[in-house]
Amino acid sequence: GVFQLSDKQYVCGGNFCIRKKILFDVKGFNPDGFSRDKMHLRGDGEIGLLKKMHKKNYRILYNNNAFVQHMISEERISLPYVKKRFSNEGISASFTAARKYGGSRLCILSDAVITMFRLIFYQTQKTLIGGPRRIKSEVFSHYLWSRFKHDFRIIADSNLRGHVVKNNFLDN
Repeated sequence: GVFQLSDKQYVCGGNFCIRKKILFDVKGFNPDGFSRDKMHLRGDGEIGLLKKMHKKNYRILYNNNAFVQHMISEERISLPYVKKRFSNEGISASFTAARKYGGSRLCILSDAVITMFRLIFYQTQKTLIGGPRRIKSEVFSHYLWSRFKHDFRIIADSNLRGHVVKNNFLDN
């Protein structure tokens, strides 16, 4: 069936469509995929777009009968790839938090300190345990380390801070 999503529910962009008028009204997607050398410009993509749509009270629907066959390479189901994806998600989380704080360096710093303590916990856990929980800790450590580094990059770089809080990614 078709379900309306609440402001706490999101979908990924693998099978995503939006009316052009709405896309322009909310000023487009926040930035997403970038080459490795420009990864610091990464944002929260479709999640950010959906947040902007929720803010303007647009209905967001999910159709669980929609079907997409998504072919992925074997490399994308490897542990190194999952770690890389989690690192990218750490950057996206940093972007989202910095936007929420309006680019406030003090708020971003307090978030970074919490992230650092979480990272220490997961790094310690990774060292002490084995099996699937160790892998989870290892992967999540990549997320936290990437987020921590990106938080500090936003704090230190006023141009990046300006990019993060930008409201319109449709215009240059």
